[in-house]
Amino acid sequence: MRKTLNIIMIFCALACQFANAEPHDYTKYRNCSGEEDLSLSEMSNPKKIETTAVFNKNGYHFETILYNYKAKLGSEWVSGSSCTTVDQNRKIILGVSNGSSTYCGGNWNKTLNHPTWKIWGDDSNAGQQEFIPSFMLKSDINSKQKKLDNEIDSIYSNLKCMYQPYAKADIEEINNTAFFLGQLGQPKKAIELLSEVIKLDPNRAVAYFNIADSYMSLGQKDSAIQNYKKYIQLMKTKGLETKIPQRVLELVK
Repeated sequence: MRKTLNIIMIFCALACQFANAEPHDYTKYRNCSGEEDLSLSEMSNPKKIETTAVFNKNGYHFETILYNYKAKLGSEWVSGSSCTTVDQNRKIILGVSNGSSTYCGGNWNKTLNHPTWKIWGDDSNAGQQEFIPSFMLKSDINSKQKKLDNEIDSIYSNLKCMYQPYAKADIEEINNTAFFLGQLGQPKKAIELLSEVIKLDPNRAVAYFNIADSYMSLGQKDSAIQNYKKYIQLMKTKGLETKIPQRVLELVK
């Protein structure tokens, strides 16, 4: 009985601590939302109303929070409300929707292993908003809707804002984003990211394969062959020689 009471008391203490915790001062978070019209850094006394939804899965911890605030818009201070999506792990702002009841009324798609916001409707017709750069690009490739160059530029800038300085834990996301950029006809951006992947993990064979493909698409055959050779070397070292595409072996002959 005493043990049960102790557990209840601990649970209550934790619950009360959470309930009374100061709201996150997200004006100090790095803003990766791309929101230009309203400077989040100039918000005055943001008041948290509620955390409307949390996605805590597969290492992600995203929250969507409804705020009231006063902010400087041009030369005037204005009042408003904001439904703001933040990555609590990295302390960054990913999305800002000012006064949008549709967006604030959405929820996270918990059937997925990465954060995707359902803006409206049921599971069959919900509008989806992605926040992870590689999934933003992948979703358009799957839907066969080619993104405009300015949209790709925005996602690319978003990735750099979210992940720089790059760390080993980010390799998978950087590599995947680079791969999809290559698929979308953006080899220069792909090369830049894959170069970062190789710096972080010089033994990642697939990075050499992808960067070689990007060099080939730019007509830089010598650089491509150099990276294909490194790819072949690593694949042989790992005992994966049979998985090397025939086209690669023919190119380096």
